[in-house]
Amino acid sequence: METHHERLDGSGYPARTDAGDLDLESRILAVAEAFGGMVEEGPSGCRSAEEAIAELRTESGRLDPRVLDALARIV
Repeated sequence: METHHERLDGSGYPARTDAGDLDLESRILAVAEAFGGMVEEGPSGCRSAEEAIAELRTESGRLDPRVLDALARIV
């Protein structure tokens, strides 16, 4: 089952999986996919890495804050 669209608060899909059941790989993919969508050129524009991370942090409770912190250290 694909779980990278699941969210920590249970609002994701396809199964609305509880945070305790999400593996680290799914948490990483969720952050990477969201970040990539924000920094790539497309219909909604292109944000800087810093702007994208700041916006992702507003998704508190949906994305893993430890993964966001790791991403912020890398970029």
